[in-house]
Amino acid sequence: MRPNPVRTNLPMVETAAQAQQIASWCRHRSQGVRGVAFGTPRNDYAGGDVGQKLPEANERALVIALIETAAGIAGTKASRGIDIGWLGDFRSAGRL
Repeated sequence: MRPNPVRTNLPMVETAAQAQQIASWCRHRSQGVRGVAFGTPRNDYAGGDVGQKLPEANERALVIALIETAAGIAGTKASRGIDIGWLGDFRSAGRL
Protein backbone atom coordinates (compact mmCIF):
# COMPACT_ATOMS: atom_id res chain seq x y z
CA MET A 1 0.00 0.00 0.00
CA ARG A 2 1.23 3.47 -0.85
CA PRO A 3 1.80 5.85 2.04
CA ASN A 4 -0.91 8.55 2.00
CA PRO A 5 -2.15 7.77 -1.52
CA VAL A 6 -3.75 10.50 -3.59
CA ARG A 7 -6.61 8.61 -5.25
CA THR A 8 -8.19 9.61 -8.54
CA ASN A 9 -11.24 7.72 -9.85
CA LEU A 10 -12.12 8.26 -13.51
CA PRO A 11 -15.41 7.02 -15.03
CA MET A 12 -16.20 5.55 -18.46
CA VAL A 13 -12.67 4.58 -19.53
CA GLU A 14 -12.95 2.51 -22.71
CA THR A 15 -9.59 2.47 -24.51
CA ALA A 16 -5.93 2.04 -23.68
CA ALA A 17 -5.26 5.47 -25.21
CA GLN A 18 -7.79 7.08 -22.85
CA ALA A 19 -6.33 5.23 -19.88
CA GLN A 20 -2.77 6.28 -20.70
CA GLN A 21 -3.77 9.91 -21.22
CA ILE A 22 -5.65 9.96 -17.90
CA ALA A 23 -2.65 8.41 -16.14
CA SER A 24 -0.37 11.09 -17.58
CA TRP A 25 -2.68 13.82 -16.25
CA CYS A 26 -2.39 12.34 -12.74
CA ARG A 27 1.41 12.22 -12.59
CA HIS A 28 4.13 14.86 -12.69
CA ARG A 29 7.14 14.88 -14.99
CA SER A 30 8.87 12.50 -15.94
CA GLN A 31 5.96 10.06 -15.70
CA GLY A 32 3.24 12.46 -16.77
CA VAL A 33 2.28 15.99 -17.78
CA ARG A 34 0.76 17.36 -14.58
CA GLY A 35 1.94 20.79 -13.47
CA VAL A 36 3.89 21.48 -10.30
CA ALA A 37 2.81 23.67 -7.36
CA PHE A 38 4.53 22.77 -4.11
CA GLY A 39 4.31 24.88 -0.95
CA THR A 40 0.52 25.17 -1.29
CA PRO A 41 -2.39 24.10 0.94
CA ARG A 42 -2.65 20.84 -1.04
CA ASN A 43 0.65 19.67 0.47
CA ASP A 44 0.42 21.47 3.84
CA TYR A 45 2.62 24.33 2.60
CA ALA A 46 5.63 22.01 2.74
CA GLY A 47 8.71 23.30 0.98
CA GLY A 48 11.71 21.29 -0.06
CA ASP A 49 13.63 20.02 -3.03
CA VAL A 50 11.35 19.80 -6.07
CA GLY A 51 13.63 17.17 -7.61
CA GLN A 52 12.89 14.94 -4.63
CA LYS A 53 9.20 15.85 -4.33
CA LEU A 54 8.26 14.96 -7.92
CA PRO A 55 9.07 11.24 -7.64
CA GLU A 56 7.47 11.14 -4.19
CA ALA A 57 4.26 12.71 -5.54
CA ASN A 58 4.21 10.27 -8.46
CA GLU A 59 4.63 7.36 -6.06
CA ARG A 60 1.62 8.54 -4.04
CA ALA A 61 -0.62 8.78 -7.13
CA LEU A 62 -3.22 6.01 -7.25
CA VAL A 63 -5.11 6.04 -10.56
CA ILE A 64 -8.34 4.04 -10.76
CA ALA A 65 -10.10 3.57 -14.10
CA LEU A 66 -13.81 2.84 -13.78
CA ILE A 67 -14.63 0.42 -16.61
CA GLU A 68 -18.37 0.46 -17.24
CA THR A 69 -18.84 -1.08 -20.69
CA ALA A 70 -17.88 -4.21 -22.60
CA ALA A 71 -15.74 -2.01 -24.87
CA GLY A 72 -13.89 -0.81 -21.78
CA ILE A 73 -13.13 -4.37 -20.70
CA ALA A 74 -11.68 -5.21 -24.10
CA GLY A 75 -9.92 -1.88 -24.64
CA THR A 76 -8.14 -1.21 -21.36
CA LYS A 77 -6.38 -4.47 -20.51
CA ALA A 78 -2.88 -3.85 -19.11
CA SER A 79 -2.95 -0.09 -19.61
CA ARG A 80 0.26 1.59 -18.44
CA GLY A 81 -0.17 4.03 -15.60
CA ILE A 82 -3.50 2.67 -14.37
CA ASP A 83 -3.13 1.15 -10.93
CA ILE A 84 -6.62 -0.34 -10.61
CA GLY A 85 -9.19 -1.23 -13.25
CA TRP A 86 -12.51 -1.15 -11.39
CA LEU A 87 -15.13 -3.16 -13.24
CA GLY A 88 -18.23 -1.02 -13.23
CA ASP A 89 -20.41 0.03 -10.42
CA PHE A 90 -23.23 -2.16 -9.14
CA ARG A 91 -25.61 -1.11 -11.92
CA SER A 92 -23.27 -1.50 -14.88
CA ALA A 93 -21.43 -4.57 -13.59
CA GLY A 94 -24.69 -6.51 -13.68
CA ARG A 95 -25.09 -5.76 -17.40
CA LEU A 96 -21.57 -6.92 -18.22
